[in-house]
Amino acid sequence: MLRLIWISAAQPVAAVADLTVTKVASSSTGTAGGTISYTVTLVNLGPSTAQNVTLTDVLSAGQALISASGNNGTTSIAGASAAATTASLSLGQTLTLVINASVTATTGNITNTAVGTSTTPDGTPGNTVTVVVPVALL
Repeated sequence: MLRLIWISAAQPVAAVADLTVTKVASSSTGTAGGTISYTVTLVNLGPSTAQNVTLTDVLSAGQALISASGNNGTTSIAGASAAATTASLSLGQTLTLVINASVTATTGNITNTAVGTSTTPDGTPGNTVTVVVPVALL
C-alpha cells in the first residue's frame, strides 16, 4: 500500500503599503500680507495596512504658519512645520493635513514641501511633493 503524505507550511507574506502624496494650494499666486492654504493628502494604495504613518508639511521662508488641522490621527505644529500621524492607515484610507499660512515674502517664490512616511515598506518610495507659488505685491 502506498501512502501519500501532504505537508504544508505557512509562508510569511511581507507587508507592503504604497503611499502616495498629493498637494493643492488655495491660490496659484501668493499675495504679500495675504493668507494661503495648502491641502495635503496621503493615501494608502495598499495592498497592506500602513503602520506608524506620518504626513509632514514644511513651509519655506516667506511664510508664517497660522494653523494646521487633520482628518485622521493627531495633528502637531512645530515652528514652520506641521504633521499628522496615525497608528495605521488601511488600504484606500487617507490622512489629510490642511495648512494655513500668512505670506510674509514680498517678492520671489514660496515653497511648501510634504513628505509621507510609514514603518511599513513602500515598494515605490519617494513620497515627497513640493509646490512653488510666486509672490505678488498687492
